[in-house]
Amino acid sequence: MKTAWDDHAVVDVLVSVPRGWEVVSDLPDGLPFAARGAPTEHGFRPNVVLTLDEVADDEVADWEQSSDVLMSETMRDHLLIDRGHVERADGTTFLQRTGQHVTDEGWIVTFDQWTFARGGTGYTLTATVTSVDFDEWADVLAEIGHRFADPTDAPTDGREST
Repeated sequence: MKTAWDDHAVVDVLVSVPRGWEVVSDLPDGLPFAARGAPTEHGFRPNVVLTLDEVADDEVADWEQSSDVLMSETMRDHLLIDRGHVERADGTTFLQRTGQHVTDEGWIVTFDQWTFARGGTGYTLTATVTSVDFDEWADVLAEIGHRFADPTDAPTDGREST
């Protein structure tokens, strides 16, 4: 499947979503970006959300750990499937998580999440789909994470993915 992408410079990072996704405009304070795709055959809208936290450079490991605890305490039936650090070619180290939980509406969802800290800010990008649709969306979610970047480091070639 070939996917065309829309790139969004948000705060000081680049968030890419599949072309045609709706950028949510009525976000609460402190939530700089969210976008959602069309409803799947099951009615759930795949989505991407960017959150920010204040993180001192010497507290990144504590921030990552406290985020793990927060998710396990606040997400219904939270299951962490995978967690590990990945270093990009530009030297940025991301923490990548994959997990599942049950939403307030009763959807069983799977999320891929990428976090990094720079200059006192922690950036977390979370892409979520229903678990039943995860196989269909896994490559798209991986590409969303791969494209999550500092806009000055990101390619600007009208990128498409296969």
